[in-house]
Amino acid sequence: MAATSSKYCSGSKFAVKNSICGKFQFSKLSNSGQCTDSSKKTQGVFSGTKLSNCTTFYDISMLPNQTMDATAIKMAELITNVFENGNTKMGYAAAEKLGDCRGYTCGYIGFTTGTNDAYAVVKEYIRREPKAPMKKYLNELKRLSSFLFGDPQRDDTKNLSGFPDAWKKAACEDSVFVQTQLDVGQSMYLKPALKYAASVGVKSNLGKAIFYDTIVQHGWQYVEPYINLPRILHLTGPIKKNESEKAYLTRFLTTRRQLVCCFPGGVWNDSADRMQDLQSLVDDWSKTKDLKNPVTLKIYGSKITGKENILADSQRCKSQKKSSKQAKSISVPIPDTCPATYLGNSGLKVSVLTLGSWITFEQTSEIVSTALELGINHFDVAESHAGGQAEIDLGLALRNQKGLRRSDFVLSTKVFWGGKGPNDRGLSRKHVFEGTVACLQRLQLDYVDILYAQRPDPDTPMEEIVRAFNWCIDKGMALYWGTSEWPAYLITEAMNVADRLQLIAPITESPQYNMLNRERVEKEYLPMYQKYKLGTCIWSPLASGLLSGKYNDGQIPKLTRLAIQDHPVINRLRSGFFSDEGRRKLEKIRMMCSVAKRIGCTPAQLGIAWCLKNKNVTSVIIGASTPAQARENIQAIGVVRLLTDEIMLDLDRLLANKPEDVFDFRKS
Repeated sequence: MAATSSKYCSGSKFAVKNSICGKFQFSKLSNSGQCTDSSKKTQGVFSGTKLSNCTTFYDISMLPNQTMDATAIKMAELITNVFENGNTKMGYAAAEKLGDCRGYTCGYIGFTTGTNDAYAVVKEYIRREPKAPMKKYLNELKRLSSFLFGDPQRDDTKNLSGFPDAWKKAACEDSVFVQTQLDVGQSMYLKPALKYAASVGVKSNLGKAIFYDTIVQHGWQYVEPYINLPRILHLTGPIKKNESEKAYLTRFLTTRRQLVCCFPGGVWNDSADRMQDLQSLVDDWSKTKDLKNPVTLKIYGSKITGKENILADSQRCKSQKKSSKQAKSISVPIPDTCPATYLGNSGLKVSVLTLGSWITFEQTSEIVSTALELGINHFDVAESHAGGQAEIDLGLALRNQKGLRRSDFVLSTKVFWGGKGPNDRGLSRKHVFEGTVACLQRLQLDYVDILYAQRPDPDTPMEEIVRAFNWCIDKGMALYWGTSEWPAYLITEAMNVADRLQLIAPITESPQYNMLNRERVEKEYLPMYQKYKLGTCIWSPLASGLLSGKYNDGQIPKLTRLAIQDHPVINRLRSGFFSDEGRRKLEKIRMMCSVAKRIGCTPAQLGIAWCLKNKNVTSVIIGASTPAQARENIQAIGVVRLLTDEIMLDLDRLLANKPEDVFDFRKS
């Protein structure tokens, strides 16, 4: 075990010896070839942790939420700033190499070029200021972020010439860059820290600040499992019976300090004094727990009052001109939210959940804002929805989102039912063209990303249909096209026609799919997933609300979908609800609700997660009538991991409708 020079890594609790350090298993880092110290060459070939989802972060959507008042947040940010930058003057303009295998360490909480967060800051900044000079570094930061975590190549800065000076110039001259750092910092570190603190019952402001400081230094990426916050939580263990929060935080800081002392790299060993200063605050619990009074970090020689200016770097920007812009805070979603995936055989990435809009709501803008905040980038509508009003409302809601660029979202609409005239419905070239023009006028957009043929049209030749959708693509009205509720043989015919004419084929199908409707997605389309790489954006995951459990008593509550009057589709669904088949479905749904209760989620979340569990489902179209309902439904992403093979088997048994496998005559 290597010796350490830090005097805070000594004594019976913190000395670097096997009896203390063995539990951290850091020997595995050396064997993996992971870079732990820039001055030391790594041994062997690097073998890192591959991404198991679309981010490098754990899925924490199921962890409880809690808040922190603005004054306490300011105190927490100042405490961590002292540790990161040496004093209470916010280090927005700081940028240097620390030799910790993370490239340049920048900004007020040490965003680094080697761990994705500096890339996240610059990318968000360029989203807000598209012409900013730092744009030239985006491609290299993206390249560095493509390597596996711990790969020595992440430490490379040779292609970032001038980056520290550019970072400092932006921090000193543009308040938008300062605000971007704050917004990304809260997204990537403060918000997750509050959730982790809530998960173990830490409720004091000091405790939240300690978790925030821990997550800033150690991260919460699953690709760094030996040093992250979840690892420290695991080794600390839960709060014991009758244990005070003060005592728990002492155990937590002890584990954290032992980790940095034992870590194979001098840079981390030297940060053990950070935990000692935090422990001193815990020891003075009655005065510090609420962070309402000034606190002193004795080792770092800093007193924090809460009155400090945190909107400028007064230490590093003394000679720089002040920005005349008034920067506004823009909420950035937590990185674990709604991952994206490729849609079919294309390079288009859509979120695994899509917000659909088939009727109109007063809170459409707020619902869209919530969806964007939680990572949804795909929105779906159709010319027939609410007689076109749904398109008008969705287009307006998207325009109302401050700072939202057209490249930030994917929008799909559908044509088939456009009116009552002889050429106002169907898939003739005339209606596909005129319907699409009308859709764009209602949305007030130049183009849609995906244009769907909402239903098959037996009266129009397939060649005319394929040419019509390709014509819309050629004219820049749409980028891709797809089908909705088409049988497999017609999709195959469209694919063959497109191939014969060397035209663009449909990349996705939008079928109904839920626990009560399985045949088409799970059996009929099965050969096309492999042959054509067909994508699927499924609709009605809750079977028009039945699977939400709100109809379980056999009645139709007010303000629910089935309570809507004078709507032909709803009228048909309502008549089916009171049929014998409807009563049999309700019996299954009641049993499904008991499964949801067993795994700790709502019936709606279970229904959505069940659809996501199917590997052939690209995206699930969800609906919401309020922002709260949107948030609840989007949290279904976190339920997917709870659907074990055992749970899925239980659901199959109670549903009793799993399609039979295609018979294999060779095995008969």
